[in-house]
Amino acid sequence: MKTTICILKGNFAFIGPHIGDLETPQARDFLNESIDVMQKVTECKPRLIACDLHPGYYSSLVARSMEDVEIIPVQHHHAHIVSCMAENGISGRVIGLSMDGTGYGLDGQVWGGEFLVVMSPILQERVI
Repeated sequence: MKTTICILKGNFAFIGPHIGDLETPQARDFLNESIDVMQKVTECKPRLIACDLHPGYYSSLVARSMEDVEIIPVQHHHAHIVSCMAENGISGRVIGLSMDGTGYGLDGQVWGGEFLVVMSPILQERVI
């Protein structure tokens, strides 16, 4: 429901504008335009894309439609916990609690808030 994009290049993260809910054609067009603009501005065509695990989300469909990229589907609440770890420079294994509503679960069911054991991802070598 709250969409934005981010392109990682070297040691930098380029965060796009808040796009919001992708239910309207205007928001979907804005997402596609934002991707194009961000790729031009950063002079970067992603080789790796992380998107929501939910296969029906428009943002996931856009990610899967891009050519020559590796897709990493990420569980909604896992993404929240890992982003908190990254923001605070925490690596290793943690038990995280995410209580922001529902997300698509690893079993294809709707999950609510979860306690998850999470390892921080090491993507630095693959992104550069």
